[in-house]
Amino acid sequence: MFACRGELTLDLIKKYIELFKAQELPRLKKLERYYKAKNDTIINRSFEDESKPNNKLAHAYAAYITDTLSAYMVGKPVAYSVADDTLNTEIDNVMNYNDSADNDLSIAESQSIYGRAYEVMYVDEDGYTRFKGLNTLESIPIYDGTVENNLKYFIRYCEEQDPVTLVTTITTWVYDDVGCSEYRGSSVGDLALIDTVENVFGYIQINEYINNNFLEGDFEKVISLIDAYDLMCSDTLNELDYFSDAYLLFANCEIDTDRVSVQDMKNNRIIQATSGDSGQAAVVQWLTKNANDVQCENTKKRTVDEIHKLSKVPNLDPSAFVSHTTASHVFYSLLSTEDLVSKKEKKFKKGLQQRLEKIVHLLNVKGIDTNYDYRDIEITFNRNIPQGLESIADPISKLRDLLCDESLISLIPGITNPLEEVKKRDAQREKERTLREKERKNLDTYSLLGGDGIED
Repeated sequence: MFACRGELTLDLIKKYIELFKAQELPRLKKLERYYKAKNDTIINRSFEDESKPNNKLAHAYAAYITDTLSAYMVGKPVAYSVADDTLNTEIDNVMNYNDSADNDLSIAESQSIYGRAYEVMYVDEDGYTRFKGLNTLESIPIYDGTVENNLKYFIRYCEEQDPVTLVTTITTWVYDDVGCSEYRGSSVGDLALIDTVENVFGYIQINEYINNNFLEGDFEKVISLIDAYDLMCSDTLNELDYFSDAYLLFANCEIDTDRVSVQDMKNNRIIQATSGDSGQAAVVQWLTKNANDVQCENTKKRTVDEIHKLSKVPNLDPSAFVSHTTASHVFYSLLSTEDLVSKKEKKFKKGLQQRLEKIVHLLNVKGIDTNYDYRDIEITFNRNIPQGLESIADPISKLRDLLCDESLISLIPGITNPLEEVKKRDAQREKERTLREKERKNLDTYSLLGGDGIED
């Protein structure tokens, strides 16, 4: 984590890029490799004897952890609601235009993998407010060094190589609360200012989404367990190869050593063992290694259990849910996951509030006599849990005297805008009331006319 109390000069920009590439980037790249199931320990393992079986089974537990937690937290779109109808419509339009559901999921995945994620906001050529997640491997946050630890500067750099000329170009963008400056050069040391664009949001254009106070990824603490499981499973398969490649032992008998060298024994999978007692009977048998399969499988099972327990992600294997026969049992199995996601959600919400603050600021600048406050916008996360309506109908009816209609409707799966649903419901009720009133008047008229609609 870098801090700068004064002005961010070009020399400091170059220094921060070099420090980031030396100190932070190797760790971030390792986390990305594990997410892609290119686990270092097993993928890079080699033996001096290249003829030995060397199976490399890399398990995608990192992706399993990240994908499960991210989908659980924002798999169902985040809902926004505010009492002001005009502001509510404006926020919905911006979120829909930017496909916020997909963008939020991408940011949540980066947050889970790297321990942090970033989003840039800008105004496109058509004048629309846009936001887009950034590549954490190219993102360098610079803080002000105060107690609040506010984001003061943000550096984004990109290295590109021309496929024809093979010339490398480094482009760097530096953001602050005033604008965005673009630098370019053939290397970090050659960076020079190219252009500067004004910042219209009133704040730095970057929104930050951190995973926890230590900026750790969700699977970072269990990487050693993942490595251990990879090695155990790979070695188990190696053992099977050993058995299929067993050596034939010749004991108490002679083999023509002039024609059979040690390398020939190895290639042909035979071993010669002679005894000084020529009276012993010759023995020819397959030589195999005794393996304790039960102990091996128990160790692998304990390792898998530890991965799930320490990452706080449940084992979704169907066999693991056999004992969960009631909703309370399922909830209990998700308790540690819920605790973790609740913490992640609070950090994620700060980033969404930064986004809303900039959107509302721009609306106030563009509008006439508007004074919206982003703090009036309620952010609601909807857990992505398969759930039948019958299982939540009873709790909703019991909570009717405790919660408002908007809060009750937000409990129903698939509802992303509770306030809009309340308005639709009220409109439908009014339409039904009008129809009933019309039918009642028709019946009254029918009665007055003698029952058959014809006057005497």
